[in-house]
Amino acid sequence: MMSYLDLDRLDSDDELIRKNMHRFAEEVLRPLSIKVDRMEPRDRVAPGSPLYDAIREMKKMGLHKIHLPREHGGLGLTNLQRYIIDEELGWASLGFATLIGVDAIPFTIAALFGSERVKDELVKPWLEDTEARYIGCWGVTEPEHGSDYTLAFRDRDVESLGRGNVVIERDGNGCVINGQKSA
Repeated sequence: MMSYLDLDRLDSDDELIRKNMHRFAEEVLRPLSIKVDRMEPRDRVAPGSPLYDAIREMKKMGLHKIHLPREHGGLGLTNLQRYIIDEELGWASLGFATLIGVDAIPFTIAALFGSERVKDELVKPWLEDTEARYIGCWGVTEPEHGSDYTLAFRDRDVESLGRGNVVIERDGNGCVINGQKSA
């Protein structure tokens, strides 16, 4: 028999996190999300956009590193505490909640599996970032293919979709990435 978590019975630490996150979501993120939603798409990502204010505020609180284990620079939160934070962020703005989660994807993978050089050059500055200088992304969809292109790799049926919009080619000891992912 499966039991479900009773959120009315949070312990005092969990309830404090919930209350503080809800206050932050209500007073900071929700108003910023309304501003961003009313902007033209191109202006949303332009320098000076309130989008970056939201990212800075979330990073000042350490929300970009909630899913990392403490030994890799994370906050040492329990699963429940991370879910509480994600829930409150989503209440304020699903877009901002997704953004801070996606920001963490490449850096979390690098923190867990990267070389010491990668950790020093990429992960450490990202962990310490409170100014939104380092923003991770996850380029999944393509203008002509959507996410179908990514899913095709499972079945090795990429050829039926045509050439991808983003192409990576070796160039000496490095790689050159050309193309466009969906905005």
